[in-house]
Amino acid sequence: MALNKPATASSQPSRGSPAKKAFDNNAASWWASQPAAPDPQWIAVDIEAVHRVSAAKIYFSDRFALRFAVQLAVLEGEWRDVNATVDTEEIAGGDNHRIHRVMFSNVQEARYARLQLWGTNPHVKAYGERYTPTEFMIIAAPDDGGAARTQ
Repeated sequence: MALNKPATASSQPSRGSPAKKAFDNNAASWWASQPAAPDPQWIAVDIEAVHRVSAAKIYFSDRFALRFAVQLAVLEGEWRDVNATVDTEEIAGGDNHRIHRVMFSNVQEARYARLQLWGTNPHVKAYGERYTPTEFMIIAAPDDGGAARTQ
């Protein structure tokens, strides 16, 4: 649902890592936060219409957040926290080192989704303390006739 939709972020250190790269379905590209910027850092997407959503999927490089929260809004700027269950998969190598599957406790209505981030990976110091989510997907709630849509 969020594929190539308008994206914003709390910071951006260069033109080479804009927020939109977290919504391009390419694990080899990413948004990067400003090194050592104050927490929480965040990335948000406008899915351009109100939809019923049931989950999110977040892919991180080795510059992952130790803690994160997914927030939703129907109206711009009116963020609300979402109760969810998170399943995390750790991967030893490649472009993605952590995949978080965030299943909302209840189906939600939202036009906007935001990922808030706290606490950078203390084991990765190269290029400064920053977050680099490679993908942030919003998953539609299944309708009566079919499966959920990703992105």
